[in-house]
Amino acid sequence: MRFLFILSIFIFVLMLAGCGGDEPVIEEYIPTVAVISDETYRDAGGNNDGVGEVVYLDFIIEMLNQPLARHESTEGVFLGAYIARDAVSGGDIASFQEYMQVQHAIFVYSMHLGDPFPLRWVLDNIANHTTPLITLHPVREGDPFDFETFENFAIYAGMFNMPAFVELFPIHASHNFSPMEYVDFFRHARAILIQHAPNVALVWGICPDNLPLAKHFYPGEEALDWIKLTAYNHVDTDGTFEEFGKALSEFYSMFHRSAPLMLSTAVSHHSPANNSLFPAQAAQKLSEIYDILEYHHRIRAVIYRSYSDRAVSGHIYSLNTSPILRDAYRTATANPRFLSLVSRTPHPRRGNITLHHPQPALSHGGSFYVPFEGGVRPIAHVIDRLNGDFFVNKEKGRLTLQVTHWTY
Repeated sequence: MRFLFILSIFIFVLMLAGCGGDEPVIEEYIPTVAVISDETYRDAGGNNDGVGEVVYLDFIIEMLNQPLARHESTEGVFLGAYIARDAVSGGDIASFQEYMQVQHAIFVYSMHLGDPFPLRWVLDNIANHTTPLITLHPVREGDPFDFETFENFAIYAGMFNMPAFVELFPIHASHNFSPMEYVDFFRHARAILIQHAPNVALVWGICPDNLPLAKHFYPGEEALDWIKLTAYNHVDTDGTFEEFGKALSEFYSMFHRSAPLMLSTAVSHHSPANNSLFPAQAAQKLSEIYDILEYHHRIRAVIYRSYSDRAVSGHIYSLNTSPILRDAYRTATANPRFLSLVSRTPHPRRGNITLHHPQPALSHGGSFYVPFEGGVRPIAHVIDRLNGDFFVNKEKGRLTLQVTHWTY
């Protein structure tokens, strides 16, 4: 492997050395290994006059003057957790964060329409400078689409005029909604929230098994702020997991152009089929999931569901029942792109969104190249295609591309 890696770098450098006046199109992606040099970068017009150092730069994309959903940050991914059934913390936000040594922006509470409003839990969020996300399921009995009961809920949700999220009637395996009634209720609920709780961002949620039905229940871009996927990861009897990326990619492909996305996920380290524990394998899977978000720029919030469901499904998703999982979660969420606070300031409806591309930009001989359309292209080609501009920060080792649109 080391030989092949060195060979790929050698071939890349030879390609650059043989170039004339025109910048080449580099079809192969080169791994990030180099250290940023002290060379001063000003523009892409330098001469490519020999085999020089290939320099790797963090590739940042600034999308200018973009529409923002309620509470959407211009940069990064909100970190969230569901702990209402967490045995160690007992659902207490401060206790969970102290044990995990990780600060979160969002905490989730699940309830049915018509249940008492979780006032104490909302106050707990206020005290800890976190933001509530309430997953609202239909009434336990009677008409699920009860506008009067929902209006009473909305009045409570707007009581403190603080940022909040409401996931309304997520589409999951056991739902029995009529598509027409569901969409009509969702759109009316949007109007009710705007009237009584303009601080609330409305979330439409779905699970992977129902993605084929999504178009029938999707209420439309005007009726929602965020779109959420809830996807669990169950360990098999040999410690392996199903491929998570396939479901995520399908969801992402369907909705990334419609709204900012949320991912709610959990990794089980207990296989009920043979009553075996696989904490090390689960820790690796957890790390992979949080890493893969770098390749899905429109996911702007990720929520881990920390609880044990052993009595029902046999699966254990708790982070705090194994030091291996706890440490994996700490490491996975340590990346600065994960945000621990939803802004309380008045929310702008447009702004510049910053994306951190998972692949680097390259510099060689005064010319610059960035990943684009499946290859690594000269920056001059990219800014011409996108009508953009770019600049390089030598101290930070960063190339920033400024555009009004980008293909995610």
